[in-house]
Amino acid sequence: MSSALSALNSTTLISTSASSGSSSATSSAEELEQDKIEFLNLLLTQLENQNPLDPMDATEYTSQLVDYSQLEQQMEINTELSDLSDLVAENSATAGLSYIGQTVELDSDTTSVQDDSATWAYTVDGIASEVNITIQDENGDVIYEGEGTNNSTGANIFTLDMTDSGYANGSLLTMYVAASDSSGKTLDTTVSSYATVDGVQTQDGTAYFTAGGVSFLQNAILKIASSE
Repeated sequence: MSSALSALNSTTLISTSASSGSSSATSSAEELEQDKIEFLNLLLTQLENQNPLDPMDATEYTSQLVDYSQLEQQMEINTELSDLSDLVAENSATAGLSYIGQTVELDSDTTSVQDDSATWAYTVDGIASEVNITIQDENGDVIYEGEGTNNSTGANIFTLDMTDSGYANGSLLTMYVAASDSSGKTLDTTVSSYATVDGVQTQDGTAYFTAGGVSFLQNAILKIASSE
């Protein structure tokens, strides 16, 4: 999975999803409030225009009041859910502080240069006789091509030294791995990347971790690799 869209200033989001429950809850509350106003207006119109000799049926009137009561309860629940969503986002950001300084493995083939290097892990589904690694910058320019290895019992770790490369810390790099077996059949590969968390920010009720030039949600973290 490569980088997708800009999420925070000077960072690129590399998570599969980024949604805000708080904004959805707020929108629903506004819709319910509008429904409430329309319901009251309709009820008042019915009362004003009813025939004194043939007033509104009590059963129907009671039913409408019950509907109104249920609408009020739904609005209250919606408000509580919105408050809960905000609280969860705040707690997520606070809990995220423990990740700062930790090196994490991300469900992404894109990472940023940190401490003049970039590191990935890749696995090959099968016994490969040929593994080729290609690394591109954020403009799609190839900056590295070479042969890889295949560790059939685990992941293969690859670190690219970016010292004196002209790419500053924070530059985005993406790895592509192509593998084939002895018969030339293409084998499936999986690529992840490593990044050292350097900050946590909250935007629109969502907590984002930052590492160099990338940002990501907690669900993009596969595991904590190590701490500095």
